[in-house]
Amino acid sequence: MRPDKSFKLYPRQDQEFKKKHSLDFQRVLGNLYGKRPTGNKTQAFMWIMCLIIGVIMGSIAFLMDLIVNFFGDLRWNSAETAARDHAGLGWFVLIVFSVLFIVIAAALTMFIAPTAMGSGVAEAMGIMNGVAYPDYISLQGLFVKFIGVSLAVAGGLCGGKEGPLVHIGAIVGYASAYLPLGITQYFRNDFEKRKLMAVGTAAGVSCAFGAPIGGSLFAYEISKPNTFWSFSLTWKVFFSSTVSTFILSVFKQLYDGLEPVRVSNSDIIKLGETNYKAPTMDSLIAAIILGSFGGLLGAIFIIINNSVNTLRKYHLKNKWLKILESNILVILTATVMYLAVYIRYAAATDPDNNSDICDIDNKQTVGFREPTSGIEPAKTRQFLCPDGKFDRLATLMFDSQANIIKTFMASGLRTIILENALIFMFIWYFFVCITSGTAVPVGIFIPCILIGCSVGHVYSHIHEAMGFKVNYSDPSESGIQPGIFAILGATAVLSGSTRMTYSLAVIMLETTSSVELFFPIIFTLFASYGTGALLINKSIYLSALRSKNIPLLSKDIPRENRNLLVKEAMSAPPICFLFVAKVKDIYFQLSTTNHNGFPVQDKQHRLIGLVERDVLITLIEKQAWYFPNDSKLPTFGDGIIIKKDRLSDINRNNSMESSSNGRVRASSQENQYIQSNFQQNLLQQDMELMHQQEQKVDEADYEDYRLFPIQDDKIQWQDLNQDFKSNIRNYKDITELAVRNPDQLLDLRPYMIERPYSVTIKDKLPKALNLFRQMQLRQLPVINDTTCKVEGIITRQDLFQYMSL
Repeated sequence: MRPDKSFKLYPRQDQEFKKKHSLDFQRVLGNLYGKRPTGNKTQAFMWIMCLIIGVIMGSIAFLMDLIVNFFGDLRWNSAETAARDHAGLGWFVLIVFSVLFIVIAAALTMFIAPTAMGSGVAEAMGIMNGVAYPDYISLQGLFVKFIGVSLAVAGGLCGGKEGPLVHIGAIVGYASAYLPLGITQYFRNDFEKRKLMAVGTAAGVSCAFGAPIGGSLFAYEISKPNTFWSFSLTWKVFFSSTVSTFILSVFKQLYDGLEPVRVSNSDIIKLGETNYKAPTMDSLIAAIILGSFGGLLGAIFIIINNSVNTLRKYHLKNKWLKILESNILVILTATVMYLAVYIRYAAATDPDNNSDICDIDNKQTVGFREPTSGIEPAKTRQFLCPDGKFDRLATLMFDSQANIIKTFMASGLRTIILENALIFMFIWYFFVCITSGTAVPVGIFIPCILIGCSVGHVYSHIHEAMGFKVNYSDPSESGIQPGIFAILGATAVLSGSTRMTYSLAVIMLETTSSVELFFPIIFTLFASYGTGALLINKSIYLSALRSKNIPLLSKDIPRENRNLLVKEAMSAPPICFLFVAKVKDIYFQLSTTNHNGFPVQDKQHRLIGLVERDVLITLIEKQAWYFPNDSKLPTFGDGIIIKKDRLSDINRNNSMESSSNGRVRASSQENQYIQSNFQQNLLQQDMELMHQQEQKVDEADYEDYRLFPIQDDKIQWQDLNQDFKSNIRNYKDITELAVRNPDQLLDLRPYMIERPYSVTIKDKLPKALNLFRQMQLRQLPVINDTTCKVEGIITRQDLFQYMSL
């Protein structure tokens, strides 16, 4: 039985998800906070913020490349030098450097920023869908992520640094709203910070792969099923992605001493630039086969990794045990890789003269352009081979991840020996399955690409055995080159693991500059996605969401819960305030409950607004007391809008309800009523009764305003800006003020969310979910459709307990 179709108990038995709160997107709907500038000037500031984020992300990606390459070369060069004296000594030196790097990375992660563990993509998905994750967004997390992922990748763990750039981009996006610039004050709320986060994540992925369009689509795809994206935001995201890629390209060229500096970013693209010809029709057969196999590998990876992470969750609760596990993994990884290289060399009859073991090192360029383009020659690993030659398998195992991918995908760099591709595939696949989720900040994006590349090269031999032409040598000859199979294999495994679709297709096309492979890549995606879904219908990221108890609201309620009424899921009874309330009453509720939103009622106990905990604390902190006698009596011309169509706000009695039913019947049989004078008179009387009821409601509203007129705002909208982590303010900070001013009044009307979205107790759960998700709410009041009184509140946790993830 598929895991996502297994029997569920509702409401959910696990309660960990209730510890996660919601972000406050609806604050921008408040009467006061809604006055903040949002016009063309603010939009211009947003463009400046996107530029800043792009520059920062390009710089961070460049520095990360330098650190990874430096420590990675230091580790291998030291081991290689020692190995030429004694192979065992080379292994020992390799282990020492690996353990040293991983100890630092894991210790930083565990003791400074535990949320930096992993790639961070799952948490980013949760935040974009409204789940508060304060520890995920921190400067400590940025530092640990940057240093930790650099050391972990350089230390030899089977993980990548491209995925963690999503987390780094999210933090940079948030942090940009708190730069010491005057323009940043307009973006210090969850609604705007989420946009900046999307900009940062897209910029991170873009500069990792040199794919601005793909990076923008990636940020969009991981934010589903939320609906906060707009055309304007998409354009800004793409702009920042382009800037980050450009900055990385320029810095890379300046560092390499290339002159003149070019605008093109192709020299720094991670997967290299290929010059493949349009493939023949048999490439579609290869796409389907590779897609199916890659989807199968991806699904098995998710299942195995979920099981391993479950064991970690229940058995590795001590921080030092987690650090120890990471070091055991890197020791095993480095040992297996080293032994594979050494045994393959030692088992050969004459390895130094065997081109399958030691090939001539002619310092061939990366193979994508002519040497005159200034591209650095491909690095090789000599290991035990004589001078002038390099070890083929050692180069695959211990070169940098970017160079390994370039070697696999190059259109004419080196021939990949079948045995080497098989060894590489099995070792990397096994260790990626058990490494993902360990206590270091690494991702799975690049590892899946590496595994897929090796799968593609293995399949090239199967394709040839099927009778198709495969070109292993001269690019000018006919036949599909192995590099094309590598690209398709990488697409297949990555799609099968992450279940990314259109963003992955664009990333692969951009990062390889192989537009001719569009159709084979699309066929691969469909085959991989479909095959993987047969085994498990969750991506590795959704599995991480479930493991971390992040209450992400999907777009659908499970079938067995679609007929539930909201009254069965709501939290009740609600705690409401009158629109003018005493400080002691407000403080009592703040100190005795953990609610983040309170319905506001008028004297007729009708819902007129929603006020947030932070707003109440700020009002008391700023001593925004209300003095009714200090203001003039407002009139209709003073901005008090009395609506004439608020039939839902009428406190109906039985006679009013029956007359309303008569109006519905009148509307549905209008032609027949016109023909009858009696029915026309009845309709006229009904309309008069309705008008009288409306007048009573309006008079009640006016009476409230007459007795308690609205005064000028006592605080500024900037006072309601949120801090860096969007933390909820502590009521204890206002204890002294509340004790000294218990009978002071607060008028909540100027600061509340007026006429909030609501549902009735007779509405079904899917309606509440759609309204909650599409309107980006934090609280959803539930009213009685007969009395119009507030009966309860729907929150994210209330909805999620009837959903599966």
